[in-house]
Amino acid sequence: MYAETKNDWFLNPLLSAEVMTSIEARIAAEKPDLSIGLIRLRKLLGDEKFEKYICQLQNIAKKEELLLVIADNVLQRALIERNCIPQLKEAFGVSMVKVVG
Repeated sequence: MYAETKNDWFLNPLLSAEVMTSIEARIAAEKPDLSIGLIRLRKLLGDEKFEKYICQLQNIAKKEELLLVIADNVLQRALIERNCIPQLKEAFGVSMVKVVG
């Protein structure tokens, strides 16, 4: 029974599946004001850490002094909190970073 209903959402004409693109491409298209922060963050973290921790993010949002980072899962959230908070603050010019996932 579960196998038959598992993909029922595909039958809904209001929903569509999209290929996940990199956070850099999505931010550049949807929130160009945050692109500069991502460029700074890549320089601060280096390419290896940026690819490992940041490229898999679901979303980033900024409001005044708060940066909201939406991770894919709890492990990714923990790794970002442990390894990237000071660099995120500096790159985006915020005083507080909240990571959820």
